[in-house]
Amino acid sequence: MNKSIKAPWVGWPNQEYARDFEDLSKTGARCDAWRSFLQSETMAALKKVKGYVLYFNQHSYFDTLILECTCSEKKLRAVIEPLMRPDYKEPIICLRNDIYDARAWAHIPLNCFAEINGCNDRRGKSIWQHEVLEQNEMPIVQFGIKKPWVVKRECFTLTHRLRDHDRKATMVFNHPQLDFRFKGGRWVADQVFPREATRAEMAAVLFAKVEKECANHLVTIQ
Repeated sequence: MNKSIKAPWVGWPNQEYARDFEDLSKTGARCDAWRSFLQSETMAALKKVKGYVLYFNQHSYFDTLILECTCSEKKLRAVIEPLMRPDYKEPIICLRNDIYDARAWAHIPLNCFAEINGCNDRRGKSIWQHEVLEQNEMPIVQFGIKKPWVVKRECFTLTHRLRDHDRKATMVFNHPQLDFRFKGGRWVADQVFPREATRAEMAAVLFAKVEKECANHLVTIQ
């Protein structure tokens, strides 16, 4: 069922049933492709680099399979890239998307590994569960590894406001690689200071907290 089902229900009087039939076709194509991938040499190779499944949720219509590997990015690339379909190869580039999570991620379309027809290209945006079949974007295989990250101090911003008789200061981190859920900035530290505290004093205290925490997540701040 890799090829799209012919649609004799087009023009069906009850459009709700027609949509249900179309959803069945899309889900079937996804399931066939995932079955092919899960039984492939790629999954066998992942076992050799100690890869394991973090997430594969049927309630999101099998849109994403998330795998984590304990090997290096170089080793992951050497193992996986030769097993991709020749006409659909994409480079495996692992990028960090959270300063307090040491893992970096590569997002590879499922059709790089298994045949699947009828899906649209990914737009790079998050999709709500109820939109998966409506948008019918290509399912994704997501690989994660531990990877150091060097960021600039300029990526950190301090904001503060008066709260009763004190001053609440918050530090956030912004970077183009951040996950979509951190829109507006990723919280990294906060603290309540005396009302008379200066911006420089608050920044020094919060930044010391951030540097300590970053050391636990393979982050170096320039």
